[in-house]
Amino acid sequence: MFLGNFAESEGMAKVTDISSKTMGTFLKFLYCGEVKKIDIDIDLLLAADKYDVGDLHSICELELANRITI
Repeated sequence: MFLGNFAESEGMAKVTDISSKTMGTFLKFLYCGEVKKIDIDIDLLLAADKYDVGDLHSICELELANRITI
């Protein structure tokens, strides 16, 4: 996956702008295709946006929109 002279080619990629909790939820979605409503927050939406995971982005967007009260 990582070919060339990149830090990631060493077998590890350091992500500093996403918490470990959010990254865990994000990776679980990538592998299992599911996410619990309680785990959906703005940070997960931003991670889905950053890594262009459209399905997760849509799920987060809908859930967060449903939580808004006027």
